[in-house]
Amino acid sequence: MSAYYIPRPLAPQKDEGNGSRWSRTFQITSIGLFTKKQIEQMKKNNIITLRLTDDELGWLGALCRRSRQSKSETIRSLIMNGTVRERINKEHLAVIRQLIGESTNLNQLARQANTYGFFAVADKCENMAKAVSQLINRLKDDR
Repeated sequence: MSAYYIPRPLAPQKDEGNGSRWSRTFQITSIGLFTKKQIEQMKKNNIITLRLTDDELGWLGALCRRSRQSKSETIRSLIMNGTVRERINKEHLAVIRQLIGESTNLNQLARQANTYGFFAVADKCENMAKAVSQLINRLKDDR
């Protein structure tokens, strides 16, 4: 469930008869709260035809699947940013959670090292470093 931020105007606006003081400035859409100018910029009136080889179409399809975007959105992202961001899947999310847990353990080890001395936790630190590097390698291998 997402929450929308509705800004308060600096001065009260005139009511235009429909009961909403936001109707003149803002419009709530299915993807958020936008001004009319932003909505005008989002309208896409130009259509192009694009010819691709089978390999290029396969490459575009793979990008679309990995980013979970439509072909149009993927091409727009390539034009505007030069890249397409891959969405995080459940496996990557699990590895990221494990990394967060390891960072918590690392903070606890640092606290113990400051309390008892660095040599008392040296073995634990080495094991932690190995575990973190394994998790990072798992993330790199999935790409």
